[in-house]
Amino acid sequence: MSAILDKQTNRIIIALILGIIIALAFCYFAIGLGYNQIKDVAITEYSVQLFGFSIYDIKEINGKVSGSANNNNMMFIGIILSIILVTITELIFSKKSNKKASD
Repeated sequence: MSAILDKQTNRIIIALILGIIIALAFCYFAIGLGYNQIKDVAITEYSVQLFGFSIYDIKEINGKVSGSANNNNMMFIGIILSIILVTITELIFSKKSNKKASD
């Protein structure tokens, strides 16, 4: 199977998957902090923001806390982080290959 895909394609796929996983972790912790915020501060509504995007809205109605996800913004954050990670990875490997070529 590895003969089908070259090393650069594998690096890009891995970086994309890692970017999505990192975005997932950021959203998970931000939403958890949002639930803590609504319980600790005793507010009835809270919008969880990550990098300026609203990713989750939490409301307390009749003592019951519930939330709704803003999937579009979470997906956008995942895409942006994946693109950044792919760019950084490819820049690092490009510099390494240029250094080897000049030696």
